[in-house]
Amino acid sequence: MENLGIDVNLLIAQIFNFVVFLFIFKKFVAKPFMHFLKNQKEKEAEKEALEQQIKEKEESWKAEEVKLRTLFNKEKAAMIKEASEEASQLKADLIAKAKEEVVQLKDKAKNEIEAERKNAEKDLEQKIIDLSVAIVENTFKNYLSLSMRKEITEQMLKNLNKGN
Repeated sequence: MENLGIDVNLLIAQIFNFVVFLFIFKKFVAKPFMHFLKNQKEKEAEKEALEQQIKEKEESWKAEEVKLRTLFNKEKAAMIKEASEEASQLKADLIAKAKEEVVQLKDKAKNEIEAERKNAEKDLEQKIIDLSVAIVENTFKNYLSLSMRKEITEQMLKNLNKGN
């Protein structure tokens, strides 16, 4: 092989160096590097799994949030409707109570007016009677006797009562 320009001793030394290098590389570099790569792949897979779980939880939370918002809006609408109905009922009750009070006040006012009118009629009637008696007494005082004046006064009072 020396004719070919290959030195056997050098070739054996290079092969030995290559085997030693290969052994050292495999033992101290390739094995830890492969172990590192395997760990990285596992961590990456865990990371992706966690990200997927987080996305699923976010989606479920969003769905839950939408559901809660919908429920909240329904409850809010129901509360507003209930408050509106209560307000309408209260308004109707107050209006009915006010109408009842108006009717009572009208009746009371009519009764008072009627009582006042009757009192005024009685006072007027009494004044008319007193005036009539005074007129009869003063007018016929000199011309008629006491018994005739009484008869005329009684007759006027009877006519006055018939007129009412």
